Amino acid sequence: MSSHYGYTKNASNGRREFHRGIDVAVSEGTQVLATQNGTVVEVSNASGYGNYVVIANSDGYVSKYGQLSQINV
Repeated sequence: MSSHYGYTKNASNGRREFHRGIDVAVSEGTQVLATQNGTVVEVSNASGYGNYVVIANSDGYVSKYGQLSQINV
């Protein structure tokens, strides 16, 4: 785990903010698999996230996978 749920220091601006998820760091090139079945609702690139994919499931959970070197959905 590189970042936990709850209040933490934002790496981008240094302020203490509430982090609504967890971050898991892996080696570059590691294949990322979705944690659950769902629908891809967004594929994009943004400052702070790099290449990312957002997947939503029918129970209302949303997972965001960022800092991806490539995207194959």
